[in-house]
Amino acid sequence: GLLSRQDGRRQNRSVAKVAQLLGTTQHCVNQHVGYPEESNLVAVMIDIFRQMTHDHYNYYVGEFKTNFDILDFLMEILVVFKELVSNSVFPKDWCDMIMLQNSIILKSLTVFFAHNQRLLFPKIRA
Repeated sequence: GLLSRQDGRRQNRSVAKVAQLLGTTQHCVNQHVGYPEESNLVAVMIDIFRQMTHDHYNYYVGEFKTNFDILDFLMEILVVFKELVSNSVFPKDWCDMIMLQNSIILKSLTVFFAHNQRLLFPKIRA
């Protein structure tokens, strides 16, 4: 699969494919808020995040050309995550799926912000 361990070149190609798929899925989720297929798109996006390694996250964020692009992405993903936590696309009795979604959102936020800590807080030295 795209997210399994592979040799260096194959892994770089798979990381690039995952990053592209994640970007496309995130865009679709943003565009289909309130549509019936939204829960399917969210499930796909959450599963992509679930399977991503730190290398995938680093590659994905590294593809942005400027600090403004990174901040724009972070703001977009924060809005998506806020909406998912506030107004789940899953039925209220799907507790396991909602808990899985929330734990993956937490993992993703932790990795994204750890990676971009110097960009977001330049005066704080870690």
